[in-house]
Amino acid sequence: MEYHLYMSLIPESLVVSMLPPQEFGRYLAIGTKKRAKEQAIYFELSNDFENEYFDLQGAIKLCTPHEDGQPKHSVYVSTYRVLEHVPLETIGSLWLVTSNGLALELKQDSLPTEAEQIHHLYQELCPVHPLIASSLDPSEFCKFITDPPGPCFCAKDMFP
Repeated sequence: MEYHLYMSLIPESLVVSMLPPQEFGRYLAIGTKKRAKEQAIYFELSNDFENEYFDLQGAIKLCTPHEDGQPKHSVYVSTYRVLEHVPLETIGSLWLVTSNGLALELKQDSLPTEAEQIHHLYQELCPVHPLIASSLDPSEFCKFITDPPGPCFCAKDMFP
């Protein structure tokens, strides 16, 4: 049986599915009456990912086709403390999905050594969804936004 592992960021969860990445994104965004239409962000994970914190083998056993032959869309392995238990080396492509189910794959790559643009736009993954415009390049912005001493900042700090 072919299955895929996905780490969803909104909501945070680890999921086993028989759906390939693009179909899984469409399912997350519009494929069920239980959820409102919404955007989705998730990562593909390597199928050799294992962690004793999760019962992956139990979830994989449950990921079987329906009686009518349709693939199993999702078996939730965990909705708690997923991010901290998934090592970076098991993370594959990032998938961004619009509220109408169109999916875009962003493949892993190395950070550019030099930022060509003057301004950058960032979206935080948190309960609120701010968009931040900044003149800081991605590495500088990451250091700035995760600096422990100051969770509060003002616009003058982001546009030196």
